[in-house]
Amino acid sequence: MSHNISLKRRGVSRAVAWIISIPVILSVSIAAADPEVPSGTGPLPDPLKGAKAGALVNAKHSSLYRKLLPPELAELLDVGEFQFEALFQPREPERWTRPKSAESDSLEVMSSGELRSVPQTGLRASMFEIPSVVQGDHRQLAYKILWNTAGAIAQSRIIANHLKIAIFQRADAPPHWVEFLVERLYPLGLGQSVGREKPLFREKISALKPAAIEKLSWLTLRFFGLGEDFVWAASPMINSIRQMTGSNRSDPIFSRMFAPDDLFVWSGKNELVEPVSISSQPLLVMIVEPRETSSEKQGPCVTKTFSDRSDVQLNVDSHRLAGAGGWVPTNSVMVPRDVWKIEVSSRDPFTNDVRQAIYIDKDSGLPIYKVVWDQAGRVIKVVVGLLRSVSDEVYGAHAVWGGAIILQPGDGVRTAIIAKELSRCDSMVAGKGLIDFDPSSFVVFETNQKGPSEQEKKLEQSGKADDILD
Repeated sequence: MSHNISLKRRGVSRAVAWIISIPVILSVSIAAADPEVPSGTGPLPDPLKGAKAGALVNAKHSSLYRKLLPPELAELLDVGEFQFEALFQPREPERWTRPKSAESDSLEVMSSGELRSVPQTGLRASMFEIPSVVQGDHRQLAYKILWNTAGAIAQSRIIANHLKIAIFQRADAPPHWVEFLVERLYPLGLGQSVGREKPLFREKISALKPAAIEKLSWLTLRFFGLGEDFVWAASPMINSIRQMTGSNRSDPIFSRMFAPDDLFVWSGKNELVEPVSISSQPLLVMIVEPRETSSEKQGPCVTKTFSDRSDVQLNVDSHRLAGAGGWVPTNSVMVPRDVWKIEVSSRDPFTNDVRQAIYIDKDSGLPIYKVVWDQAGRVIKVVVGLLRSVSDEVYGAHAVWGGAIILQPGDGVRTAIIAKELSRCDSMVAGKGLIDFDPSSFVVFETNQKGPSEQEKKLEQSGKADDILD
């Protein structure tokens, strides 16, 4: 059952914020019961009751499943571009929860969305106890869920995702492939805090392949509080680094690519959004069930690799779903789970993401859908998250971000982001220290590197399999 509650907009000064005085004890939310599936929903085979496979859903069955999808994704199901396999629950449902946490600090949230006091060791998986339905101060509830979501993403002091990315200029077009490395360092968890401002994270986004875009890199320094992010971009075209604004995180890295705030589905700044409404409802969530191919521990770091059988397969390669878009994952399943839907408006007048609907999986705390509207009220982007599951000694079995599909209704571009490798470290190691996330040194350009005219010519060459601009 859906509980929709609108929130009255309140202007909040960046300079003044009154504090909600009731402390909230940090606690782990209790896992939700099975979601209440709407009446009239199509078959959802249950693997724990003997089902060997799920129901294959295409346009013919759209009316039976569209209530369990965001409207923007249901429209693609209506025309057959999106198809999927549906199950009632994962084959190992206990693996799709949030990481274990035993912390017990007291936290408070201001009306502006700020934390009154910053946790000394940074974010954790479950900082606030959340009810199973919408109740109490709805605006405060929205902020608490968003902070828990930020903590669910920050599952270690240092995280690194090696991404392979397929860019489809049309749903039925062959993709262009690129690779990126996304690294986040959480300084407070490492005992590193320089200056008066308390750091939330440092993030580096680095292009790996093709060679034409090597050295393309973005660096973000995010702090707790109302201030905007500090952002720098390094360009291989001009062999230099330039500073940008926090608003630029809503801009794509380059044309038809993801924006930094699309990472992990939603990576916006909690203090710079204003909750407008919050609701609770069941939705189908995309999960990739195969476990990691390998897990390697080296010093304080553990690397999980997803390849071969555990790799995400797209329809462009598997051809499993006739008529579906090439971007559609075909070895994933959609399962109904209870989610929060939080609609927010931005306090940043320069962002592209003027209004957003963020859908957050209750059990894992991870964002699983995002819909973005521009100033004219047009949908400019839909992000569909993929959940994976990993297991380790510290956190037990739990869900992690496994990638995303970015849909752009305006020009028909689809982008599939697949995490092929996940590394997590408990302490700093060579190549992952503060100096490696510093504006003056996060990219080093070689003096003998080709000039801008030669780089531009290389980018414009045709007939290259890895030419992203072809």
